[in-house]
Amino acid sequence: MKIEYSTDNKFAHVESSTIGRWYDVTMYSCTCPDYLHRQKKVNGKCKHMIAAFFQLKSENISQIKKESVFEKGIDVDEAYKLFGDEKIEYLLNRQIIIEHKHKFIRLK
Repeated sequence: MKIEYSTDNKFAHVESSTIGRWYDVTMYSCTCPDYLHRQKKVNGKCKHMIAAFFQLKSENISQIKKESVFEKGIDVDEAYKLFGDEKIEYLLNRQIIIEHKHKFIRLK
């Protein structure tokens, strides 16, 4: 099952078991027939919602482990490769990290 997340992780596109068919998934809904015709009525979750949630949770754990590299400092270029522009800008704007001698270092 392939899962593609939005940059803010608020929704995902999940490929169904039928290759080439994708569903829009949030924490609260899915566009698949199972959710629309069954799970929605009982406030349940379809397999796409469950898969998207568990993958996102495991990626967040990996992300937290990767962020520990800021404790000792990480090369600016390497940090952008690991985290991407959006995440680095978020951390810089909130003064969670600073740049010092071409390295990012965690402040908080």
